[in-house]
Amino acid sequence: MDVPALEGDALAAVTHRGGHLQIIASAGSGKTEVVSQRVARLLSDGEDSRGIVAFTFTERAAEELRQRIELRAEQVMGRDVLDRIGGLFVGTIHGYCFRLLQQHVPKYETFDVLDDNQMTAFLAREATHLEIRQLDPQGRNRLFASIQAFLKNVSVVENELLNAHDMPEPFGSVLVDYYDTLGRYRLLTYGQQIVQAVKALEQPAVQAAVREQLRHLIVDEYQDVNPAQERLIQLLAGPDVQVAVVGDDDQAIYQWRGSDVSNIVAFRSRYPDVQTFEITTNRRSRPQIIDVANTFAASIPDRIDKTMNPYRQSSGSDPEVVVWHAEDELEEAGLVRSGASYPRLVEQFATFGVPVQPGGRTGLFEQPEAVVLGRTICWLAEIDWRGGYGDRGERVSEASLLNDYERVYRLDRAAVNRTRRLLKEWKENVSREDRTADLVGELYELFDVLRVRHWDLGNPLIVNRLGTLARFSSLLADYESVRRRARPDPDAPGEQVGGQDRGDWYYRNLAIHIANHARGNYEGFDGEPDFFLDAVDLTTVHRAKGLEWPVVFIPSMTNRRFPSGKTGREQDWLVPRAAFAASRYEGSDPDERRLFM
Repeated sequence: MDVPALEGDALAAVTHRGGHLQIIASAGSGKTEVVSQRVARLLSDGEDSRGIVAFTFTERAAEELRQRIELRAEQVMGRDVLDRIGGLFVGTIHGYCFRLLQQHVPKYETFDVLDDNQMTAFLAREATHLEIRQLDPQGRNRLFASIQAFLKNVSVVENELLNAHDMPEPFGSVLVDYYDTLGRYRLLTYGQQIVQAVKALEQPAVQAAVREQLRHLIVDEYQDVNPAQERLIQLLAGPDVQVAVVGDDDQAIYQWRGSDVSNIVAFRSRYPDVQTFEITTNRRSRPQIIDVANTFAASIPDRIDKTMNPYRQSSGSDPEVVVWHAEDELEEAGLVRSGASYPRLVEQFATFGVPVQPGGRTGLFEQPEAVVLGRTICWLAEIDWRGGYGDRGERVSEASLLNDYERVYRLDRAAVNRTRRLLKEWKENVSREDRTADLVGELYELFDVLRVRHWDLGNPLIVNRLGTLARFSSLLADYESVRRRARPDPDAPGEQVGGQDRGDWYYRNLAIHIANHARGNYEGFDGEPDFFLDAVDLTTVHRAKGLEWPVVFIPSMTNRRFPSGKTGREQDWLVPRAAFAASRYEGSDPDERRLFM
């Protein structure tokens, strides 16, 4: 296989040397190919692989880029080059920061990282110690509402590099105690990886050590970086480091996470000696779609002036963009703005036997297999199951639970009886203090009783169901990892305290976690590989970024849904509004237009 031939600005971006460069890459323009060839060319020029760092937005994107770089490097220099590029870093900014901290700040050598769902479980565990319930926006001492409000404002503090000690009470005291608690447990969050890496790089010795080896820094999806990440990039960009940013201001859709589109728009004014290249040929979409996108993009204010160009041929007389009106959501299917539309859509697909893509982009608890498992945990702990948004909850009975297993897992009477015996055994063990709970192990015991190992992997509907079971097991693993985590005992050197792994409250807290948090938040796993099935991919517009399908439906294009009625509405913050650009997090009309693009 030959290396694909590039031309124009795409080729110029690959061969450019000296000074920083900005690559404006329209949707579907092949930016991964350009970056891959640039890195391969740098290696062929004799650059040390340890001096090249490439940031991607997700682990999935990192894996794709890493594989493409290896392929192009092998095509250019032969297979032996693969033994010489082990030092090349291709990954997320968070992953790079964690590696930097472990290499240059000794105390972080023994730290672990919590993802967002693990963080919620950790805060639920530490809520009493942190007195976090006082942060409930409605003053009702609700646990998960308090956690949600707290984490929303923690993100602002970290994204904007604000000082925790400058925050007003009671948020300030909770925040300081929270950071102290993370330190005692030797834990980092995604946000803290960036914050602590910035602090480390602001120390001259660490900065000099990192810059000594770094020569080329490539930042993909640059339009989505937040102020803390931009500060990190600035600290890495020494006089001998060439920065290449890749992105498109029209695709900036994460302002609610703190991203600042002005980073890419004003890049040339903030960095010296910048050369800009534009790769604007969209190889993904047909001409009519590109024409519509160009026309709509012109309505976005203060954007970088550019026009996408078509590569594919028109489909002829067949329309490529169709406006269709439906009477209600039951008639709609496809791409959705938020999880609110999932239940009706999933129900309709199931009615007609249409498989849904299990690649981690559909809400976990919109799948019936996960609902039964979640209800099982609530039954074990005698906690009410909440079946829908605003549902007050209901107590799960053994009879209704077994009926669910029989219906969803299609069990015969013998299998139902085996399931009944196993569930009763579980319930008898819940209160035992002399037995370590093994949530994932118990789940796989259940799978054995349900004869999951005998499911037909050649059936796409079955693969869908297996994906759901795998994701539920990850939920349990997240909970176990956080609850079992111990910390050094300050009063007894060498001893550990704080771990939990058994008893009534261990199961009750799990059930509360599922019913009040996981049921609405385990929507997917970043980086989970796709299963290539003939299946509908039910996702949100945010998760759809960078993906492609033969046909896309965009339902709910109605007033106050898209654009959202919440856009631009002033929100209540625990962080003083004067301390950060609150309006950036609250959204704007241009933000909604970019999202639609």
